[in-house]
Amino acid sequence: MLYSSQMKQLEVYGVKNLDPETIFTSGEISLTILNKVYENENPVMSSSAIDDPRFMEHMSVILAGLRSFVCVPISGDEGLIGVIYMDNPSQKSAFNENHLEFLKKCCKRLTTIIVGSFPQIRPKPIAL
Repeated sequence: MLYSSQMKQLEVYGVKNLDPETIFTSGEISLTILNKVYENENPVMSSSAIDDPRFMEHMSVILAGLRSFVCVPISGDEGLIGVIYMDNPSQKSAFNENHLEFLKKCCKRLTTIIVGSFPQIRPKPIAL
């Protein structure tokens, strides 16, 4: 998901096994997690979100039936331009620290490539 400067919101640019038209309203992903990573610009991972005290009481985690997930901001020198969100609703511990570190490194490099390739994608405005 990338921040569209024209739409002034996150837009879905790639998805697997979900409908990109209803991804924000279907309850199939956790908006709580997306918003947390997008607002704080820090990656988040859990091996069992429904058992994790940080997330277990959030309705979006319950509705999505999340087991494991990883969500990483896509940011670099240009600023925050989006997030990568991956989850596995059926398997605990599907992601580990190696996955998280790999995604963090990829996201840092992706920022420059994406900003240079897609004029509608610009860093999130800084709140004053």
